[in-house]
Amino acid sequence: MKGEDKAGDGIDVSGAKDRFAQARDNALEKGVVDKGALLAQKENDRKIAEIRGLLLNRSAELEHQLNLFLAFYFTREERLAAEFYDELLSKEFFSLHQKITVFGELAYHKQERFKGRYVGLTRRLLKVKELRNLMAHGYKASGSEPKVSTFTRKEPVALDDRFIASFKEAFEASFFSLVELNEDIRKGKHL
Repeated sequence: MKGEDKAGDGIDVSGAKDRFAQARDNALEKGVVDKGALLAQKENDRKIAEIRGLLLNRSAELEHQLNLFLAFYFTREERLAAEFYDELLSKEFFSLHQKITVFGELAYHKQERFKGRYVGLTRRLLKVKELRNLMAHGYKASGSEPKVSTFTRKEPVALDDRFIASFKEAFEASFFSLVELNEDIRKGKHL
């Protein structure tokens, strides 16, 4: 084994990549799988990783905007908002779902002066969260196309153009709405 890189419980973690490469080479040599299938699988893995990265990064940006809104809604002062954000909203026990639920219960974005501009925002936030969770907790489904699934999902979800468009639509509408609401609440228009 390469080096002495072992986890605390004695499991060798230094050569995992080498062992996978060796298993791949053995499978090719024995004819269990052909090179074309392995290349297709590698490309699927790359596509899934790229899409996963996009969704997780954008979801983190959206959650940041949601956190800012909640912090300023409940504190209305920069120093207190920063503390509220750091000490409550950034903690593990306060999930994105809980934040969206709290946001949906607030009357701020439902004010008449907005003329219905933010109708459906809570639903779009939940859609982004659902797709984020699929990518964060899902696993690669078998097949020749990039798909992910979860233990409870009956059918895998294809990570195709329609999937990406659905995420982008929900993300962009939600993100820019929250940016606008954050500008509004920080200017004190809520008072």
